[in-house]
Amino acid sequence: MSNRVFRVFVASPGDVSEERDALAKLVRDLNLTIHAVAPEKGIALELVRWETHAFPAPGRPQSVINEEIGKYDIFVGIMWTRFGTPSGVAESGTEEEYNLAYESWRRHGKPHIMFYFCQAPSPPPASDAAARQLLRVVRFRERLSEKALVWVYQNHSDFVDTVLPHLLRVLAKAMAAEQSILQSIAFSPPTGDVDFVKSELLSLSAEYARVRSALPSGDARTLQMEMVVTKMRTVASSAPPAVLRLLANSRVPGHRLAAIATLQVAPQAEYVEWLGDRCLEGQPFVAYHAAVALLVSVRTLDLENKAKLESVIRKGLAHLKKKQGTDRYKTLSGALEELAARCP
Repeated sequence: MSNRVFRVFVASPGDVSEERDALAKLVRDLNLTIHAVAPEKGIALELVRWETHAFPAPGRPQSVINEEIGKYDIFVGIMWTRFGTPSGVAESGTEEEYNLAYESWRRHGKPHIMFYFCQAPSPPPASDAAARQLLRVVRFRERLSEKALVWVYQNHSDFVDTVLPHLLRVLAKAMAAEQSILQSIAFSPPTGDVDFVKSELLSLSAEYARVRSALPSGDARTLQMEMVVTKMRTVASSAPPAVLRLLANSRVPGHRLAAIATLQVAPQAEYVEWLGDRCLEGQPFVAYHAAVALLVSVRTLDLENKAKLESVIRKGLAHLKKKQGTDRYKTLSGALEELAARCP
């Protein structure tokens, strides 16, 4: 019998059933692997889905589902082109589930929230209703991006490879053991292979430069650059300090972006001022991601860094005060609000 069961709740509309099924298989495979490698650890995962954990009962359907699902440790949200149907208190059941998870996180620091958006091509909306669904997804993603680090993946089949390293890192952190058995499972590049990680991040930096120079400014270019940052974050989870220093000290924007991606997945107090300076850079895309990294720092670093974080964030807000509509301003404002909430 397991000593510790981590409950993973998946929330999504109905057009990402492939991802939901793939996540169920991933959880089964992880349980088998962990049990085979270290049965004495007593660690297991339980995937929580309304299809398997809810049952008929009177009342508002989404409210019944929320109650029957109960508490969980990790929230995994997934969206593609559909937003879902109104739940009675939100525009969809997925939105209501996210709102409840986010409010719990604000109050209690859990569950850990991970939200993913699929970028797979889809036919143009065939009706006004379908177009409104897609528009709601876009607006929801914009809302989340202002106060959270969202992730994108290219195709439905890429979801497992995207979520797996994140799930392992969250579990390792929850167990408060960076050298735990979870990190010994070889699903990602070896953390000690400095040359491999360095080569991958430099290659992605060059890919960012190519996309930026080859495409005109607009949504298509931004989407492609976001895909590059997503790849950077996945590799950056294994980046050693020497590689981070190399990238941060570079004057090449792509190198700095790779350093910022590293700090989005592994915040460090010594780089707070450096991130603040990057928020003021002339390249808005790089500067925006620096602001996101500061938001992650607010949520992750010890409160002894409060004064430093507040000073850096206020400096960035002062610089952007005439551009209050920018993503950077909204992200930094949200970071300041969350810092105040952590330190009432």
